[in-house]
Amino acid sequence: MKRLLLTGSSGLLGSCILQRLEGEFELLAPSRDRMDITDAAAVSKLVRGFSPEWIVHLAAFTDMDRAEAEKEKARFVNLTGTENLVEAAKSIGAKLLFASTNYIFGGKGSSPYKPYDPPCPVNYYGYTKYLAEVKGKEILGEDFIIARFGWGIWKSKRSVKLINRLPDIVREGKPLKLADDNLQSISYAPDIAEGIRVIIERGLTGIFHLVNEGEATSYELVKFLLSRMGYDNYPVEKVGLDSISFPARRQKYGVLAITPPVVLRPWQKAIEDFAKRMREN
Repeated sequence: MKRLLLTGSSGLLGSCILQRLEGEFELLAPSRDRMDITDAAAVSKLVRGFSPEWIVHLAAFTDMDRAEAEKEKARFVNLTGTENLVEAAKSIGAKLLFASTNYIFGGKGSSPYKPYDPPCPVNYYGYTKYLAEVKGKEILGEDFIIARFGWGIWKSKRSVKLINRLPDIVREGKPLKLADDNLQSISYAPDIAEGIRVIIERGLTGIFHLVNEGEATSYELVKFLLSRMGYDNYPVEKVGLDSISFPARRQKYGVLAITPPVVLRPWQKAIEDFAKRMREN
């Protein structure tokens, strides 16, 4: 059984990944109190003590809008924190799987972004992730594996994402206005976890896009989910992305190309599973 160190396990995505990978690996998932990734000494001590074969690095500053206002903190967590883990991995000969994002691309394309397409980060969060990708490859080479995600979907009572609040929104009859000109890839947490498991079990290297097959706009995604939750006729207004104001820029096109041999099921199947879990709540 491979020894695996997982960062960010207390986060919304990390907790889902932890649940899926437990039992598959000899796994250590330290809390932030036990290992702050921005503390190089603490990282080195824990990594050397546990001596994992793989580090799965999910911990990050992921709030895109806050990142625009707190650039120094976002860069410190996403770049310096990653560099600390990469250096620790190198010291023991471990591989590191780094969770990245489709936001390293500019969003002006019209065909799915391939792994080695030129980056052009759409916002500061994407920029920090791109810098971390570059630094990791520089230090670890092939032992630095990149896993990019699209729109993250996972079931959590703690999440403030609209998709997790839909039952309450419908119950309260609140109006919904969603962009229908922003094509994106979807990354469903249980499928992300399976993709990570495959990469580790097969010892794969390179850049992987852990996204479900297909693409959807915000409007298409939510309408599909509403239909699977029994709310087919709930009104949703189509709007343009430019009519919605965010501190951080969003992409009009952020679709990531599928990267065999890691292929995830179609996004519709993933959302059907998500809807079933929501109904069971």
